[in-house]
Amino acid sequence: MHILEVSFVSESDSYVVWWTGSESDPRMRLTCRRDQSISSLGFHSVYCMSVDMRTLYCCDDLENYNINQFILDGNDWKHIKYFSCEDELIMISLEKEETVLTAAFNSGFILFNLFKETDPLILRFPKGVNNLRIRNQFASRCALFENLAVCALRRDIYIWNLDTGLLENVLSAHVGRILGMFPLHQAEKDLVITFSGDRTIKVWDLELRNEETHELHSQDLASRIIHVPDTGTNVFTETRNCVCIWDSKTGRILRKISESPLGAVITQSVISRNGDLLVTSESSCLCIWNLKTYKLLLKEFLPDIIQFILWDLDRKLIILSQESAGSLTRIIIQCRTLPKGSSVYKTSVGALKPKPGSLTCSELWLVVLGYENQLQNISVFHTATGDCLYTLNPKGLLTKDVLRLVPVQSKPYSIGIINSEKGAILDIKNRRNNKTYPGWNGSTTSDGKIGVRKIIIFNAPCRGGLGLLDMKTGNIFRTLIERKNDGLHQVLSFLDPTENIAIYYSPALLSIQIFRLSDGLRIANYSEPRGIDCLSVSKDGQSLFYSSKDGKLVRKTNLAHLSPNPDLPND
Repeated sequence: MHILEVSFVSESDSYVVWWTGSESDPRMRLTCRRDQSISSLGFHSVYCMSVDMRTLYCCDDLENYNINQFILDGNDWKHIKYFSCEDELIMISLEKEETVLTAAFNSGFILFNLFKETDPLILRFPKGVNNLRIRNQFASRCALFENLAVCALRRDIYIWNLDTGLLENVLSAHVGRILGMFPLHQAEKDLVITFSGDRTIKVWDLELRNEETHELHSQDLASRIIHVPDTGTNVFTETRNCVCIWDSKTGRILRKISESPLGAVITQSVISRNGDLLVTSESSCLCIWNLKTYKLLLKEFLPDIIQFILWDLDRKLIILSQESAGSLTRIIIQCRTLPKGSSVYKTSVGALKPKPGSLTCSELWLVVLGYENQLQNISVFHTATGDCLYTLNPKGLLTKDVLRLVPVQSKPYSIGIINSEKGAILDIKNRRNNKTYPGWNGSTTSDGKIGVRKIIIFNAPCRGGLGLLDMKTGNIFRTLIERKNDGLHQVLSFLDPTENIAIYYSPALLSIQIFRLSDGLRIANYSEPRGIDCLSVSKDGQSLFYSSKDGKLVRKTNLAHLSPNPDLPND
């Protein structure tokens, strides 16, 4: 038997509905999870319960579809009466404050009055229209009002008169299939809310038979990065052709930023921490925008931009771009002031494969991957002047392809070098390798004691996992996800800004898992079957933002209350 539904009466009491799991065998059974003294009850096909969980309506005889009413009397289910029904039922539900029992069958609905001895009212669809065979409370529901009955089926809304039982009107509601319908009584108006696969939500006035449309906002293309400023309610997403500004409270797209309305190609973008300035690389041009007035402050031809880095309280911008001359490739490093874009300095360094660089956490040095004398090296530049201080060739760290360079929290003179197998901390002041951590992904707490380790082995079969790494000893002191065969995937894992939780997303599982650092407990597991392109967390740790592959931006709130300040292990 499989669990079909769990209904909680209280924090400890719950009713569980079991199902055989086979469409050809519709038998079900209701049990009480905690109080085993309450007898179980078997039925088939359809059922519904009252709000207080003491009255059950179901079909208990496999030979017919008569609906029986049971009331919990002590520890036993007592049979009260039955409602005769000759048609095969798809779903039953209680409507009008549990005074009417609605039964859905192939060609319509049957309405039973639970408190009056009257004949059932039969509502039928037009000829050739059949109810959905899916047993879904959203797809097969008939909502009842004072004198009207309403059903949303496929793309249309059907309205019946409850006095006569005749079909009054059929409204063409949506372009796509209607996914659900909810009744709403507001200010003496009878309203129906429908939402559809065409990305719209409509509110229907049944008296006037008209609708108000609310579009579900989404981007045409998938997001590549999400920018969450420290202040304000706006969230920014970068796509291939524009930067979208979202209102995180309403879920609406406020504006799409691009200098060219058609054919724009965005390759890089960065947002100031207060959300007032936007810098983009659009169609081989450097663009600086004032987001208060949406005015383009600067547009300058600058091709092949690799990275933008904001520093000095977002008053200066470091731009990394590449320049090729035959077989030689160089990384061009230039510093600009913001918001005017005036040049401060310009320098360059040879490169084998141009990749983004990184500032140290103190913002004193800029570190990039250089190439000289047929050897890859670490080039260290003074951030303020652009002078190349020295180059380093740390032993064993550059033999594998370096994925990225990251700043190391609480270590102002160090930089993290991350490749596919391990991560290492390089002390650029003393010019030596501090320590190497297998599987480290570059995330650390502000005190530098704890890092997130992705237990990924890049050979077949690939085994994935997640653990917390003691940066002092290099050992995993807490495993969050055990190793298992998930295939080779590019997973996303990082610590939130409050350093209370660890966030992990794997394309193999199509779910976001959130773990509390204090005890390693998984406190949330958000399924996202559409797949996710990027993740970001607000600075206060209250909201998690992610962009799905169909262009939607999703916000999960109240993360902080799940994770109180952790008691991290002592040094």
